[in-house]
Amino acid sequence: MATNERSPHSTPPDKQPSSGPSLWMMLLIILFSLTIITSTLGDPGMAWDEGITIRRQERIRAWIAELWQPNQLPDRLSALRDKQILDTLRDQSTSPYKPLSSYWPYTRVIEGHPPFYGIVGVIGWGLSQHWLPPLEAHRFGPALLFCITVGALYWATATLFGSFAGLTTAVCCLFLPRLFAHAHLASYDAPVSCFWALSWVFFISARNHRYARFLFGVMLGLSMATKFTGWLAPLPFIIWCLLYRDTKGIHAMLVGIPTALVTFYVFNPPLWHHPVVGITDFLHLNLHRDQTDSLNISTLFLGGFYDLQRPIPWFNTLLWLLITTPLFTGILSLLGLLHFFLDRCRNHHIALVILHWAFLMILRAVPGAPPHDGIRLFLPSFIFLAVLSGIGVTSILSRVKTLNVTSCKRPGVGTLTKTALACSFMGSGFSTWFYHPHQLSYYNICIGGLPGAVRLGMEPTYYWDSLTNDVLTWLNDHSNPADTVLFSSEQDSWTYLNRWPQDPRSKGAKLQPRVARPPDPGKVAWYVLQLRPSSYRPVDHVLLDDPVQYPPKYVKTIHEQPLKNMGAFCLDVPIIHIYSYSQYHEALSASRRSKP
Repeated sequence: MATNERSPHSTPPDKQPSSGPSLWMMLLIILFSLTIITSTLGDPGMAWDEGITIRRQERIRAWIAELWQPNQLPDRLSALRDKQILDTLRDQSTSPYKPLSSYWPYTRVIEGHPPFYGIVGVIGWGLSQHWLPPLEAHRFGPALLFCITVGALYWATATLFGSFAGLTTAVCCLFLPRLFAHAHLASYDAPVSCFWALSWVFFISARNHRYARFLFGVMLGLSMATKFTGWLAPLPFIIWCLLYRDTKGIHAMLVGIPTALVTFYVFNPPLWHHPVVGITDFLHLNLHRDQTDSLNISTLFLGGFYDLQRPIPWFNTLLWLLITTPLFTGILSLLGLLHFFLDRCRNHHIALVILHWAFLMILRAVPGAPPHDGIRLFLPSFIFLAVLSGIGVTSILSRVKTLNVTSCKRPGVGTLTKTALACSFMGSGFSTWFYHPHQLSYYNICIGGLPGAVRLGMEPTYYWDSLTNDVLTWLNDHSNPADTVLFSSEQDSWTYLNRWPQDPRSKGAKLQPRVARPPDPGKVAWYVLQLRPSSYRPVDHVLLDDPVQYPPKYVKTIHEQPLKNMGAFCLDVPIIHIYSYSQYHEALSASRRSKP
């Protein structure tokens, strides 16, 4: 963790000696965060990528089982023989990676994602399988990692800028709606964001402590072993070291980068036998996503559709930032940014935070960067935005002190600080609570909430997290045992909802009718359409363009009848439609007839 220091190259804001971090406060923050996240872990619907993640967790567990009990391997792999679960795995009969290829189809195949996010999930599953239902157990690892990261951010920020800054950072990070939502999912975006943030935390210590340099390198390596984005994490550190000619930072990088590469290799079994070929495949897959149709995902932005062939406007990250950050958190982060410039850019610690935040924003704005899914692909930037909000509190304190207020114990300063923290907590907390469990559909009042965002041509939802328990309950109540359900995507997440046993702890989150799969879909009863305009097929347009002829049998909204005529707080925007199969079949025939 970070330690108190005064660099000759920086001028940290003034703070009382007692205003640094507290170990007990850090542990309390972690426990509080874990309580909040775990108690709501089963609320979001199963997201688009979670089926892929869980499938990979199963393979990793099977590999571990083979190592410890090889004679029982056939029985332990029986659950993985379902072709519906393995149908996306490339035929590797001639692969030089066997037998690892059967359990570690990562890094160099499919979409090129490294495997460590799956390992995080396996660790969480091992810790929670006996007291959490299946879906929550698979989500527990990323959730635990996020909560630890929130505590670490408090420690680092409090060390550099004071305890109020640390508390504000922790509160803002925990309750940023979009970040809060991703912390609940068994996917890779939250883990790579956490490891990127932890790299910054340990870099602060690494400048002064040799042992921390290795920990810094491990965090860098784990971010690289989680998602390709993590390979870019060293760049802001390198830029900062060169800009400020920081010798301690350079020494930390000289140890950290080789350690990161070793860490990446160790946690990538597909590379163990053929590292050069494997890394080449890995880089090719991630740098040439446009050559794979399934990876060239379209997105809706201000009424236009964009993909890798049609780059999204460069200002997309700034707009996403402005419309998906709670207002008061945004104000505090802006104050933190202004504090840096008003201090004549002398605080190099703030400069490093800004570099990470700005780098991630610019990275997504570069032509050729994947444009899809809102803020998901630059999610780590929101963690550094939370740090900037903590610095913003420091800015308030420092400006008040310039008015001859000499002690933080004075009522004016204490009241002001407590008010800032309370507003931050209430603003972000209310936004998170009000949209729960649909925080991935959150837009702030600057754009008019979700209704205003939809009117301006933004996607109301994108990740299938809207497939919540109430939707599953409706499908179960309106289906016969022999029925099947057709979804508007081909992801295998819905298969898991069929496979998991009924568990009283799961709040009934099981899909009773089978998921329709060609060539024998069975008796299809319902068609479930996620209202993500960028993924609509011709049949979806037919259904949506004529609501009189094709009225949905069920409409899912965030709130059914909330605060009517209250603008941004009126969240009756549809995010899922369910149609009868006869409606779907008729619309499908109409869409085929309309083709030239």
